[in-house]
Amino acid sequence: MLRRFDSVKRMAATLATATVIGLIIEAGGLSIWAQRLEVGVLREIASPIVQGWEQTVSFVHLDAPRRWALEVKTSLANVMMPEPITAQGVDTTLQVTENNTSTVVAQKKTNTTKKSKRSARKTESEVALPVAVNFSGNEKIQIALVGDSMMAVGLAPVLRRALAKEKNVNVIRAYRSGTGLGRPDVFNWMEEYPKMRGLHKPHIIICAIGANDAQGFQIDRTVYAFGTPQWNTVYAERVRNFLNLLGQDGARIIWLGMPAMREPNFSKRMMAVSALTKSVVTEYKQVTWLDPNPFLNDEGTVFAQFRVNQKGQMIRLRGDDGIHLSDEGAAYLLPSILTWIQAQQKLAVQK
Repeated sequence: MLRRFDSVKRMAATLATATVIGLIIEAGGLSIWAQRLEVGVLREIASPIVQGWEQTVSFVHLDAPRRWALEVKTSLANVMMPEPITAQGVDTTLQVTENNTSTVVAQKKTNTTKKSKRSARKTESEVALPVAVNFSGNEKIQIALVGDSMMAVGLAPVLRRALAKEKNVNVIRAYRSGTGLGRPDVFNWMEEYPKMRGLHKPHIIICAIGANDAQGFQIDRTVYAFGTPQWNTVYAERVRNFLNLLGQDGARIIWLGMPAMREPNFSKRMMAVSALTKSVVTEYKQVTWLDPNPFLNDEGTVFAQFRVNQKGQMIRLRGDDGIHLSDEGAAYLLPSILTWIQAQQKLAVQK
């Protein structure tokens, strides 16, 4: 018979083991939590600790079981992809604005065609990135998937599966959860992106980033509160610098805005980040903006956890956290993204 001391000791060992396993499994989630903390003492303490833990877990491959589970989930989800959203009464089109900046939009089909008047006058804010390398020949098309967890979860697996079917495509994984443009002191995309892409020069870049940026940040000793004019100015400049970096070799870029979130206040912040980002994106001739909300929900920027597909099946669009896209939800964006990629190929052939 075990003594009471031994039972307590074993219980403590069991709890400690369970705690360590939980910390390993949730290393990525802890990193995201720390990144979303407001600027302050708690964040200064928590952020380096959880980031170091996440890097340690990844370095020694303790997260391998979790990654294998995700790969299995991805494979199983492949047979559950919803049919193109165009079959449900939404017409996916590629619109070009007066400054040649294209925007992927979802519009309900109507019997009449509405023509909008567009000015042919060029604006001083237009930015022309270098002409993209011609990728219409025999070389592989280099496509980079860039962003935070909004790219890593749902969207990247769906895109990788779709692009894997193309023999002349090489996919570059340049995304990392828990990052953003708001905190270069924690993860500096301007320094890290060149390392992530390596020697490849992407022809196409699909970018989804910003989920961790709806927060204040500090520069030197000045704290910039989220949403203030000063914050907007600094963040817009960071988006602009990032776009210049992404497009420095002539890559054509499609930038995905943030979807509506389940938590109302967070969703409001995400819509503000998207609006500001879009205002910068539309300055660039060779950058396309895609708003995911109309593809996920007919009500626009209203959060939807599920939707019914054309077969009458209930499809889960978002993860349990009410933030990330599920694989099935990301699949609703896939037809428009692939159509856009094909359009870029045609443009390359014409040049």
